[in-house]
Amino acid sequence: MYSAQMNEAVHEKGYRDGVCVLSQWRGYEVWKKRRNMSAIEIQYMALEDAPAVYEIMQTVSAQLERKELYAADDLSFIRECIMHRGFGVKAVCEEEMAGFLLVYIPSVTDDEHLGFDIRLNPEEFSRVAYMDSAAVLPEYRGRGLQRKMIEFAEQSGRLGNYRYLLATVSPDNLYSLRNLKALGYETVCRCVKYGGLDRYVMQKIRNRAASDTKRWHDSTVNNCL
Repeated sequence: MYSAQMNEAVHEKGYRDGVCVLSQWRGYEVWKKRRNMSAIEIQYMALEDAPAVYEIMQTVSAQLERKELYAADDLSFIRECIMHRGFGVKAVCEEEMAGFLLVYIPSVTDDEHLGFDIRLNPEEFSRVAYMDSAAVLPEYRGRGLQRKMIEFAEQSGRLGNYRYLLATVSPDNLYSLRNLKALGYETVCRCVKYGGLDRYVMQKIRNRAASDTKRWHDSTVNNCL
């Protein structure tokens, strides 16, 4: 772990040798950000946050060896989600966006509505909201920010009467799977989505009745393959 003494040593070496020890300096910056985690706040997004969301998506996607684990969106979709078809949640540390969550409200006429995949009655499509996309910058990971952002969204008044909370996640994305399951989401089915990507469809029913519990327990994980 980097310390203040290490920071001074990096500065001293950089000055003495006429070079900056970039790997050490970047490591210190990461340590410093993690140390200041207590200052992180979960907030709603505004439209002007869209470019920062897009940048985080690109950063996370670029670092993945297996690109199929995460499907990045384009800037127009992010803006549409924030302003017209849902809302965004962000984790902020010292005015920097550390991570985000997009909550999307799909049109009931969407041919790819996830309600079809989970065999939901179409009359209920208007009560569906997606936990659509979430990502956290590497230097801010390990503090449960994804989970905190989802909890913030679930408890917000902006979800109103939306009862069915759905999310898609790669079967190999164990981090997101653990977070969703810890928050009460269940795997309903496994499908091919987003132009050929293998995904679980996860769901959480708000104010669940006993009849709902039996229905989902009777369903199989492979019911939409």
